[in-house]
Amino acid sequence: MLSLLTTVSARTESVEMITKPEIEAFVNATFDLCFKDCQAWADMFTADTNYCDNGPCVHTRDEIAQKCLPGLGQKYEIHNLEIIGNTESLPNTTNFNDVALKGLMTVWIPLLPGYPTLPLCFDQVITMKTVVMPSSNEERVLKISSWNAYYYPSPGVCKLH
Repeated sequence: MLSLLTTVSARTESVEMITKPEIEAFVNATFDLCFKDCQAWADMFTADTNYCDNGPCVHTRDEIAQKCLPGLGQKYEIHNLEIIGNTESLPNTTNFNDVALKGLMTVWIPLLPGYPTLPLCFDQVITMKTVVMPSSNEERVLKISSWNAYYYPSPGVCKLH
């Protein structure tokens, strides 16, 4: 029993906490890439990630890059995005390693090749776990270790409530 407690304690101490400004910049960079560069988007994830978005979950960067391809180049607009840190995992602290992303995003979807795209509003919540990776320099490198997306789509451009 003592060895189990020691192991858990050692793991907890080794987790580098992410600050609110760091996660805000990282999330903005993440959304900037998701429709522009599938390989760069996939590289934002750890090598053994859990990515559940639009279909079956996948677990490698190559699989994430493949899932990204159909949306590559689509026009999108983020209307609002709230980053909510986990307050349950650490007492009296907000944990920005474990966040929910809540907001509205319009994506213009091509229904048929050669026809105009149509706007689709996504009311979304994405749970995201982020880790600080070892780096050879002083810079902190953030990577996503888990991404679970939940959407409520509706036709048209999103309207703020």
